[in-house]
Amino acid sequence: MTTASLRSRERTEPISLADPAVRAAWLAGLRSHFEDLVIAALDATDAPANRDLGRREARRIIGKSADALARALDAAGAPPVAEADRAVCLRPGPERL
Repeated sequence: MTTASLRSRERTEPISLADPAVRAAWLAGLRSHFEDLVIAALDATDAPANRDLGRREARRIIGKSADALARALDAAGAPPVAEADRAVCLRPGPERL
């Protein structure tokens, strides 16, 4: 997953979270994609002997989930993350805090 793939994703139709049914479905989808991403990331960072997915499959799931989460946030009207802020998020170490 690169920042280029996040920027190039298709335009998402806006949704209204004021409707309780829409909000519930949106949150359920958000949770599902978040859980997929976390499980794949944990698997990818586990010791090689303990991995179930393999790097290629974990990377595919992480990319697919990250794109789905970004589209869901776009649909809800969340402002995009500035490139400078994105770079800080990806930097290791105490600067992230």
